[in-house]
Amino acid sequence: MWAWQAGGVLTMTPQDFDDAVGDALDNVPAQFLGLMNNVVFLVEDEPPSDDPELLGVYDGTPLTERDGGWAAGALPDHLPRTNASDLQDA
Repeated sequence: MWAWQAGGVLTMTPQDFDDAVGDALDNVPAQFLGLMNNVVFLVEDEPPSDDPELLGVYDGTPLTERDGGWAAGALPDHLPRTNASDLQDA
């Protein structure tokens, strides 16, 4: 598996990619993390079949559309990120 980085291509194992995602999340400023609740970050092996070039997208209810009873029984928002292996043919 590989991913582009400034100056060349970076070879990564699936675990390396998962670790890189974790490192990126660890570096999100606390002021922004404090604004996120009921959110799940996912790394998926394949992009959606209806959009094979998609690398990731927010799926949830925007804060501007939530009301006082929104969280009752709501599933978490999620941010799927397609695994870098999908970039091999790019």
